[in-house]
Amino acid sequence: MQKAWSMALCLLIVAFFLLVLFADFMPMPVGSYAAQRLFLVGFLGLVGVFASAFLIYRDGLQCSVEVLPAAVLSVGFVLLSLPFGKAPFVWVEPGMYAVFFLGFVLAGRLPRLQIMDRHNEYPD
Repeated sequence: MQKAWSMALCLLIVAFFLLVLFADFMPMPVGSYAAQRLFLVGFLGLVGVFASAFLIYRDGLQCSVEVLPAAVLSVGFVLLSLPFGKAPFVWVEPGMYAVFFLGFVLAGRLPRLQIMDRHNEYPD
């Protein structure tokens, strides 16, 4: 089962990579540059949601204490763009930065949990 999940994740990553890489050659209603940004925000949002769900399922809300500084900074990216709310696609760049930062903090926490489990399982 683990192999199937890994393969599905690899295919999803390759699909998003190709979608972003070749967005210039596909007809998009919002333009290729904005479409690339929207695809990246969506993908990183999925990474953040799944990593958060796994961490909360595994550790409960204890993980939120360790991720809180990154979450505050991510919310700050979006709040700082509020004065520019009338511009088109104003939420894409701050949203991408916020989701990028928070997604990588959450996804980086997952391997750390596995290392901690191995260490607790086989103490020195």
